[in-house]
Amino acid sequence: VEAEAAVKAAYEMDGPVYLRFGRLAIPVFHEEGFHFQIGKGEVLRDGTDVAIIACGEMVHHANEAAKLLEAKGISATVLLAAVYLTARGVRDRRRRANRCKKWKTQE
Repeated sequence: VEAEAAVKAAYEMDGPVYLRFGRLAIPVFHEEGFHFQIGKGEVLRDGTDVAIIACGEMVHHANEAAKLLEAKGISATVLLAAVYLTARGVRDRRRRANRCKKWKTQE
């Protein structure tokens, strides 16, 4: 769902675009009709203790890690890194991640 939406957004964008896709079958976490917005980040889960920044097949693992951390009383933000296609997108995600005490990337 996300890959299809990203390709459509890239097609509509004026200027160079880079898309990277993995080959593994991964769980779907977006509903059909999801609208991918270039440069606009997506918060899949909001927390305050740690931010986990993930993309591709690692998003599922990041969500699972956030659930495990929650069971231990640790509040985790999960940020989708696939939208870091603009400087503004990077700044927005950095700002959100910096609200947390720590952050980790999963690639």
